[in-house]
Amino acid sequence: MCSKVRKVKSIVNLDAEYVKTIYMNTLKDPLYINSYFSMVNTVTTAILGFIFWSIASRMYSTQDIGLTVIMISAISLFTVFTNLGFSSSLIRYLPLSNEKTYITMVNTCFTVSSLVSLLLSLFYLIGIDYFSPDLAFIRENWFFSLSFILFSVVMSLNTLQFSVFVGKRSVKFEFIKNLVWNILKIILLFIFVWLGAFGVFASFGISLVISFLFSTLFFLPKIYPKYALKFTIDRKVIKDLKHFSAKNFMTDIFTTTPGYILPILITNYSNPENGAYFYMAWMITGFVMMVPIAISNSFFAEGSYNEESVYTNFKKSLFFSFTLLIPMIILVLSCLPYTFNRMYTTLKKIEKSMDIVMFVNAITTIIGLASGYFFINSMGLVGIAVGWMLGQSIVTVGIICRISIELIKKSGSNQR
Repeated sequence: MCSKVRKVKSIVNLDAEYVKTIYMNTLKDPLYINSYFSMVNTVTTAILGFIFWSIASRMYSTQDIGLTVIMISAISLFTVFTNLGFSSSLIRYLPLSNEKTYITMVNTCFTVSSLVSLLLSLFYLIGIDYFSPDLAFIRENWFFSLSFILFSVVMSLNTLQFSVFVGKRSVKFEFIKNLVWNILKIILLFIFVWLGAFGVFASFGISLVISFLFSTLFFLPKIYPKYALKFTIDRKVIKDLKHFSAKNFMTDIFTTTPGYILPILITNYSNPENGAYFYMAWMITGFVMMVPIAISNSFFAEGSYNEESVYTNFKKSLFFSFTLLIPMIILVLSCLPYTFNRMYTTLKKIEKSMDIVMFVNAITTIIGLASGYFFINSMGLVGIAVGWMLGQSIVTVGIICRISIELIKKSGSNQR
């Protein structure tokens, strides 16, 4: 018996050392490092964003929040068109660039995107009575108008700056920048409450401007010390990037369009409630999709650094993505039996049948943990997810059998 216990412990220790070795190796690989920072950045931004809107909803009126959402949605939509495909071009061509090329390319993309954003935001303000009548108050106040234009421009530049960090294997800077932005905009909510709807928007925009300038002054020069933000339009850069950027521009439009159009279609042809449900489901899907998005961005940068190892990095990226996604997908699928089990135990709580409630939860936990322990040695992280889903599913089958037997008994007694 003791020898079997020692054998199990040795296997577990061996697997632990193997996992530790694999994990330490990933911390040395830029493909994994940038992917980690991208995913942590997404999660952190989502959490702080939730806190921001929770505080805003308590300090500002529902109407103020609604108007702010429209303003932020507008400038976010602008970035789709003002990006001009430069984001992909920066990731593709910056990796092997020297200092002079880097400075010229970054500043040219920044300048062109800024000019397009300026024109688009001006056009929006001129036609605001048609596009968004509820936001007409922005055009009536010169400070609001200038702020709206400034925030639109910086929003576009912020997207390009992210691509610079990805292309130069420095996503950690993007994480720090977004951390500054999200913390600062929460603080500013308390300062600008007197501005009403524009107070929330000002908190969002001013914090964005500050974090962008902070990142431009301190992080971009860390890549190349001589970098300085400067109005630049280099014809050679535009000529070199135009074909690749134009095709990526169209690709970006096709990629982002569903997220904007589908909720509108559902609302128009079904009802607003279904549109809201779909939007929530779409947001949850987007959270899961952060894994392939983050890893594909890192893969794009690494492939641009060394095209000879592109298929090696392709395999690594696929393996890394599926390693993270498969457990997530299995856990999401386990929500189906979990929902049934939860509703059944709630029913039994109402009926005050607490023995059944305790038994169902105990069996679920025991089977889930035991199965996870059994599968982890052969399947790793996926084994934990499989074990948990197995526990939920077995209990669901047991509950269905119990309900079926009770129905059969009731049917038989009624016939007699």
